[in-house]
Amino acid sequence: MRKNKNKIITIILLILLLTLSSQTLVTSEKNIQKTNIFKIKTITYYLRDVDPTHGQPGEGGGGNGDHRDMKAMLLAKPENKPKSEEYWKCSNWIQNSPDEIPEDISKFTIIKDIDIYCWYKAEKSGLFLVDNNLFRPYVAFQRHATPWMTVNPLTIRFIEPVDNDEEYKWTHVKIQNIFCPLFSKEDWYWVSVKLIGDHPIWMTNPDEPSRVEFTVFSI
Repeated sequence: MRKNKNKIITIILLILLLTLSSQTLVTSEKNIQKTNIFKIKTITYYLRDVDPTHGQPGEGGGGNGDHRDMKAMLLAKPENKPKSEEYWKCSNWIQNSPDEIPEDISKFTIIKDIDIYCWYKAEKSGLFLVDNNLFRPYVAFQRHATPWMTVNPLTIRFIEPVDNDEEYKWTHVKIQNIFCPLFSKEDWYWVSVKLIGDHPIWMTNPDEPSRVEFTVFSI
């Protein structure tokens, strides 16, 4: 309990530090220089029909077979070869978690924004019933991946329904001001993005790959 309390205090202090991180130094009346404690960078991951391998849900084919459920995000897009189109699906939700970590990433980072560019389908009207709850299709972020449709409710972004007998639809979804801290490089393995709807499908290809761009602050 005390450990969790200290972690919450640390998060609050870090967010305050981030807010105050732009310090202005006036070197002359016409020369203003800014120094930033945090660096801003973008990390691009590609949504892939590949099983994760670092303990995340879906490791070792735990996603109920080929093209199912819980998959990985990689730093490389699909290769341009025969049958290079990849897809994965399930009845109510699918998710992808990073399975590689950039070499230049800091031990401590804060995820600020997420841009999701993807090909998808969400069958029928996009309305489905799970545990007597009615939903529209949406994409969302989860800090700690779980084998279920749980997400951070503040990150839900609704999307247009697409029936399975129609062509895949391309969309761009932006989730801003998450301010999610990651305290180690290994924490990246456990973040996830999810597509939730009626028989959702994600697809990617070499020409226009589905991807996730994380805007992060790092020290």
